[in-house]
Amino acid sequence: MFNEQFGLQQATFDGTKTMTRRTVPDKTMKDALAYQSHHIDDEKAYVRYILDHSQYKVGEIVAIAQRYSQLEKEIEREGLPLNVQEWVYKHKGYHNKMYVRAEDMPRKIKITDLKVEGLAGISDEDCLKEGIYELKLCESEDCVYTFQGDRCGMWKTPYLAYRELIDRLNRRGYFESNPMVYAYTYELVD
Repeated sequence: MFNEQFGLQQATFDGTKTMTRRTVPDKTMKDALAYQSHHIDDEKAYVRYILDHSQYKVGEIVAIAQRYSQLEKEIEREGLPLNVQEWVYKHKGYHNKMYVRAEDMPRKIKITDLKVEGLAGISDEDCLKEGIYELKLCESEDCVYTFQGDRCGMWKTPYLAYRELIDRLNRRGYFESNPMVYAYTYELVD
């Protein structure tokens, strides 16, 4: 699922967002520490364990969740394939994408790369892959960075804009807490 309020779902559809991060669960972190303690001479055992327990794997194709009501509008506009039946209109997924069926989703992504890192370790280049974009200021050479759904924020670097986006998606201070995250690179597939 991609956030709609901040335009992350649409940015994925447009191809301007090609990366997403998901927090590594606490249990996986604890288990990775225990695993590392049994493999002391292997420096990469900890990270390898975390990567092996990722929800998604490289090469996997994953459906992008959309509300059925959103799909209905797209079907009319773009003629996307979806077998809309009577039950869809009464289904709780009509207004909430948490309840849709993956097999009904017309758009999918393919995971092309996976890494694990601290959230605050993101590069400016990766921030741009996460849906942050550049705005040119008038005729000057200066530019600022922002994200969809932000009405007044402009930041000097992609990193600062991404930090603000993450804190709005989660809670203030979440970015600075620097949790370990899975960083998935993906491409839209037909």
